[in-house]
Amino acid sequence: MAKEIDRNKLRQTLYQGHFGQSGRELEPGEPVTVTQMVLDIDQVKAYDRNPRRKVNPRYSEIKASIRAQRGLNNALEITRRPGDDLYMIRAGGNTRLQILRELHEETGDDAFRRIHCLYHPWQDDAQVLVGHLVENELRGEMTLIDKAVGLEELRAEFESEAGERLSRSEFQRRLEEVGYTVSRRLLIRFEYAATQLLPAIPEALGAGLSGGAVEDLRRLHQVIADLWTEHGYDDELLEPLWTQALQATDGPDWDVSIGREELERELATALDLPLRQVRMELETRLQRNRADGPREPKVADQPPPKQGSEEQAERNVSDDTDHGIGPAPAAPESTGSKEPIVASNDTSSGTENARETPSPSTSPSPALSTDDPEPTPLSDNHDKPEANANVGELRERSHAIAQRVARRYRLDIYMSTWDRGMGFLMDLPPPEDILREPQDPQQTRRGWVWWLLVVWSEAMDDNKSHATFPDRFELGRMLHENNHRAVHYRVGYPYLTTAATEFFSHPETPDTDFEDLMALMRICRQLARTAQRQGMDIWRDRT
Repeated sequence: MAKEIDRNKLRQTLYQGHFGQSGRELEPGEPVTVTQMVLDIDQVKAYDRNPRRKVNPRYSEIKASIRAQRGLNNALEITRRPGDDLYMIRAGGNTRLQILRELHEETGDDAFRRIHCLYHPWQDDAQVLVGHLVENELRGEMTLIDKAVGLEELRAEFESEAGERLSRSEFQRRLEEVGYTVSRRLLIRFEYAATQLLPAIPEALGAGLSGGAVEDLRRLHQVIADLWTEHGYDDELLEPLWTQALQATDGPDWDVSIGREELERELATALDLPLRQVRMELETRLQRNRADGPREPKVADQPPPKQGSEEQAERNVSDDTDHGIGPAPAAPESTGSKEPIVASNDTSSGTENARETPSPSTSPSPALSTDDPEPTPLSDNHDKPEANANVGELRERSHAIAQRVARRYRLDIYMSTWDRGMGFLMDLPPPEDILREPQDPQQTRRGWVWWLLVVWSEAMDDNKSHATFPDRFELGRMLHENNHRAVHYRVGYPYLTTAATEFFSHPETPDTDFEDLMALMRICRQLARTAQRQGMDIWRDRT
């Protein structure tokens, strides 16, 4: 039988006071739900892992607005990491917090010291980082590299939780779970930018290097690696060469063409190959890579996907499918929700560098000058050299045709006759004569003609000709000093493999230009053959 409870003892126990330390105040607990607060500005700190590193370009404008209205229109969203004394910005608002601090210091106005906040219970670092990525994406304030580094930090958080390296597909799945979607194509691009390019060209990336430029570098990296291994070199030996070549050209005005030329020179030296051969080999491989699509890079320590698995199926999806980056879309039945963010990785990464090659979409304009009489067509054999012409005669003829073309585009002022080489030289235009303006079809056309005449003169062929150039020839001096970067800042660096579609076969290219340039090429070819047959060094022997 159960023992009977003594009712008197039970009553006495209930009447006893708290048996702990009387008078000690308990620490207030954190709110367990979203709560409005008014806090002193010193109680809130900026998010210490904010993915956006650059100062907001609208900083002054935002500051003027906050000053005028003596505070914020919207509450700052905050949270607090367990164990921290200070609250922290949860999703956007770091710029506004900094401005409030400055305004309070400048004015002493308490309106800037007391801030309205919306507290959210702490979840984890991954959720806070996602919140800042989403907020900055909505505002369009992030460069490509900021997004890339933010995603790499988020991957590290997920891997820390999982205790293992995540495959790309698993990373995508976890991003979707926390409300953030990134297409596989962009994920590869961001991963490459953060892990491969950031150590090499931090200034260029920080200045807003575009997604297209990053993709061009990734393709170039692949074909250089293929060429490197085919010559029997270890992959690990290529990475220092790649990084050092890009580091040597890094800067806020950097573009792919400058880095590529430095890489080509370093590669030619390392492989002991002629520079021309390296350039042709890389361009051929790049054309094939563009046709086939770039290979998907491996994730370190990532297990191979099983046949028939979801990850294998994803790898079979066309790499051209780009679903953007942003918060995960709402469920189909949620008709009242906002549209999902679909933002290109170039949203705020800066426009394409003005130094880049004229694009096919830029239609060349008619010739700038029509004062010269129309040249006789090639069919009349006017410009076909005689079979027994000597080097001196061929040089005179090549100069005459080159000058005729240059005069139509007001480039003849940069041309001079020469008693060596191909008989003529094209010098650099002054900085104010911009030959690489994508928005100006006339200048675009002039740029192409300048480059084609330089190529036909073979002035940029290799170092063996540079030492013999006239002292007044600025382009030759820069090439002799190996100052290719300064040259390309002035005139860009078009890939001549695109000349077929952008110039020669373009419907607006006059037949006279086409015929003259073909005649010039024919004469230059005969000149080189004649000099070889006569045992002449065309870069040293005068006529």
